[in-house]
Amino acid sequence: MQKKATPAGASDSLCFATAVRQASRRMTQLYDEALHSSGLKSTQFAILNEIAVRGSSPPTMGEVAEALVLDRSALGHNLRPLERDKLIAFEASDADRRRRLVVLSAKGRAKYAAATPLWQRGRSASRPCSGRRRRRRCGPPCSGSRTTSDSAGWRTSRETRWRACTDGCRAVSCSMTAIPLISAQPTLIGLPYDASSSFLRGPALAPARIREELHSSQSNGHSESGVHVLAADALADAGDLDLPASGDARLMIESGIRALIASGARPLSLGGDHSVTYPVLRALGPLVPGLTILQIDAHPDLYSDFEGDRSSHACPFARIMEEKLATQLVQVGIRTMNAAQRAQAEKYGVRVIDMRAWVAGARPELRGPLYVSVDMDGIDPAFAPGVSHREPGGLTVREVVTMIQSLPAPIVGADVVELNPTQDMTGASATVAAKLVRELASRMLEG
Repeated sequence: MQKKATPAGASDSLCFATAVRQASRRMTQLYDEALHSSGLKSTQFAILNEIAVRGSSPPTMGEVAEALVLDRSALGHNLRPLERDKLIAFEASDADRRRRLVVLSAKGRAKYAAATPLWQRGRSASRPCSGRRRRRRCGPPCSGSRTTSDSAGWRTSRETRWRACTDGCRAVSCSMTAIPLISAQPTLIGLPYDASSSFLRGPALAPARIREELHSSQSNGHSESGVHVLAADALADAGDLDLPASGDARLMIESGIRALIASGARPLSLGGDHSVTYPVLRALGPLVPGLTILQIDAHPDLYSDFEGDRSSHACPFARIMEEKLATQLVQVGIRTMNAAQRAQAEKYGVRVIDMRAWVAGARPELRGPLYVSVDMDGIDPAFAPGVSHREPGGLTVREVVTMIQSLPAPIVGADVVELNPTQDMTGASATVAAKLVRELASRMLEG
């Protein structure tokens, strides 16, 4: 791949974030392959190593998360199997009983000792940057960083590092593009946030409700194409982000999705209102050149602002397109277009297939890697009434499932949003949402 020109004033060497992005996926694949016989993933080995090297001073979960630059949800996702297999345990600190320490069990120490030679084999197979000293050699902090660094040159807060490095490096060629994301494991992540809803609250309850239906005994966990989505090596689950009912949630979503991607996962997000798609795409979009978004929705969500709120769930795709987080936006199922949003669609070159055009036979022409965003109100309320904004005359469940199954390009991420369990009296809408999650996961797994 030809390298893009470095912006004026920027360092000729790669910044820390870009170097890590270039190396991380290749390193993960090498180490996972080397560690395969131990039953550990590379992130799990890194956790055991972090605990082991601290010796008689075991760390807290927060200290492990900070040392490995992991979001708490991603750390929890990796700690659970270690605790289940009795490789680690949690103990209260003698100095402060409120502090929970992560310690290695005897079984964990034995597993770590047996896996260490395998890890060393993976290290010898790769020469990318690793370890604190080599990280410093990768280049100075981003020229775009607006933060004060300590003497090491990069040890600011995780959120600030991510934001500064991303702002400073978007013009630099980066190898963490669609290819590694396409091969990454699809992973559920719940985004229980509805503070940007303009009418009814309730979508924050949806992630738990969708999971309940996804694992219900009425379903065997298979997609229509026969993929066992709930198999251990298929769809992973990183749990929910712990989000406040404030604007800070957007920064936390962006940071959480970045951490999820950095851990080698491909996000399949469970909303939440539709405003969550914007921070998800802020994390994912810059990593995927030529990204196309397929939005299934009754509403365009293209307002520049809604009643003065630029972060409303009526505005996410205006933010996404004005920041050039995608090359193309294709909307299907629209049936509430007004003059203001039509002007926005024309401004950003949005391809709109409203329900009149859909009935007349128009279908989306999609190219490049895809991000799929399914707003549950895109489906006719006869099939999915459990939403905040019911709009009759929409798509059938069969039409949406067929659309997902026939997507011509690989999916690098997806979300299902705007299910409102407080309006879902029979539970039918949650069942539909779970089916769409299965079909999206299946399509992501099939490549």
